[in-house]
Formats: sequence, structure tokens, C-alpha cells
Amino acid sequence: MGDGRTRRRLLIACGACLAATAGCGARREPTPTLTPASVPEPVVVEVGPDGAFAFRPGTDEPLRVPPGTTVRFVWRSDNHSVNVVDQPDGGSWGGTPGPNSATYDEGYVHEHTFEVPGRYLYECFAHTPVGTGEVRVVEG
Repeated sequence: MGDGRTRRRLLIACGACLAATAGCGARREPTPTLTPASVPEPVVVEVGPDGAFAFRPGTDEPLRVPPGTTVRFVWRSDNHSVNVVDQPDGGSWGGTPGPNSATYDEGYVHEHTFEVPGRYLYECFAHTPVGTGEVRVVEG
């Protein structure tokens, strides 16, 4: 066998290993997984539903939404646009991309998140003055 010093070193080394692995067999609580906050679905506005020169909702009565709401404009017929006529100070909505005269066809989608409270007026360039709509961003 070995001398006392070797045996002592071996016992110290084994003790260190045991101390290091003491928690390995212990039951562990699962680590909580972080899930993103649920994001509400966008509010849908139909552009030219059933071939009408209208926005639904928005033409007959304003669409009312709280700040931070995303509105998805979905084309239901051809040859329409969403051009911003007026918006509150600080509003950043540009309407559909391109020049005001650009129109889009059924299936096209345009989204905007309305952050600034106030009244947003818009129109379809090709169907003014009948193709007008309004979004009102209101607190509460």
C-alpha cells in the first residue's frame, strides 16, 4: 500500500469531488420560460368590399381604436388606395406607398400602428369624394 500522505491526499481529493457533486442528484425546479406578451390581432378594415367605394369600418362611421392598435387594410376589390388627408400633429401615417395616384388590387394589404391619439382622415384617390374613411385613436 502507500504511505499515510498518499492515502490522505486521496481522501482529500475524494472529499472535494463529493462536495462538488453534492447537488447533482437533487431535484431541480424547472427553469421558467419567458413568453412574449400576447399581441392583439390587427383590426381589419376592408377596402372596397363588394366593389363599393367604401372602407368598412371607417366610411359610414369612424373606426375607434386605442393608441398602439395596428389596423390592417385589406383590399376586397381592385383599383383602390389609402391616402392620408389629415392626421393629428405627431402622427406618422403615410398611407399606401408610392404617389397618391397609385392604386392596388384585391388581396393587397397595408398595415399601420396608430400611436398618436386623434382623428385620421383618409381617402381612395380613384374614388374621391365617395371613397373616404376615418380612424379615431382615443384613450380608454
